[in-house]
Amino acid sequence: MSTLWEMAAAIRDDTSTRAGAAVDAGKRRRQAARVDLAGPGRVEYWCRLLGTTPMRLCCAIDEVGPDPTAIRRFLAHPNASPLVRFVARTA
Repeated sequence: MSTLWEMAAAIRDDTSTRAGAAVDAGKRRRQAARVDLAGPGRVEYWCRLLGTTPMRLCCAIDEVGPDPTAIRRFLAHPNASPLVRFVARTA
């Protein structure tokens, strides 16, 4: 029969393993929520979801990457228009 300390250690190990599994599952969910334009109809889906045009969506992905939260922040910025950035770069 094991001691109380050994049983407590086993419970702690089991709990930390479950917490680690929950963190891994959270990472997988976040990784799955990336803007992917490769599939058919994906551009239209993301444009509708983010309320933008295909050109602005592609520019946002080029600037900030495929994270939807970063893309929303980028699109909310008034200078996020591709034309504004083009004029600013050429000036």
